Amino acid sequence: MPRTRRIKPEFFEDMKLARELSIDQRYFYIGLWVFADDEGRLRPNPRRLLADIFPYDYDIDEAWVGQALDRLEETGRLLRYEVEGQEYGYLTKFLKHQSINRPRPSRLPPPPLRKTPHFGSGSPQ
Repeated sequence: MPRTRRIKPEFFEDMKLARELSIDQRYFYIGLWVFADDEGRLRPNPRRLLADIFPYDYDIDEAWVGQALDRLEETGRLLRYEVEGQEYGYLTKFLKHQSINRPRPSRLPPPPLRKTPHFGSGSPQ
């Protein structure tokens, strides 16, 4: 279920983000926040995300959405993972930038704990 989210002014001032993602990819990234649950988890299905985020943009297709998901993962903003044969996604910086009023627990399984440059002490940020 889509949710109302906030975009901080710092988003537009983030030079690193601007260098790493195109304008369309940044818009898509914001769209993912809207369709992620209160813990920053979602199902990263390109066809569904295309319909949800770009319902009237016929110049953007499923392949573009797949490439945008790849780019978000390459830049450490998305972690895709699999549980029992199902693919899920976790927006790694989501909880750092979103203040959730009356958060609802996720119905999706959590990402695996891991120690990477994007996950400090072995737990998702």
